[in-house]
Amino acid sequence: MFEGRDLLTLGEGEMRKIRGAEIGMIFQDPLSSLHPYYKVGWQIVEMIRQHDHDMSKAQARARAVELLRLVGIPQRTAGWTTTRTSSPAACGSAP
Repeated sequence: MFEGRDLLTLGEGEMRKIRGAEIGMIFQDPLSSLHPYYKVGWQIVEMIRQHDHDMSKAQARARAVELLRLVGIPQRTAGWTTTRTSSPAACGSAP
């Protein structure tokens, strides 16, 4: 049950509206929640757009910047999305 709704009876479309917007899971293992090779900002924008199809890429990017600021990660003037969660070599992705 979530806010009076039985989640087990909802269809995929109804669940998609709830996931990310109203309910979500935060994995304890950082490798399960952020891919170490992709830019952090890009991953946040992708998640936002997956759960809100009406939001433009620019709006999702602005929201991602806001979310990062709320948790104490400032927007860098020279490309905030350049930060990776880890180096490709550290995650075993580099040749």
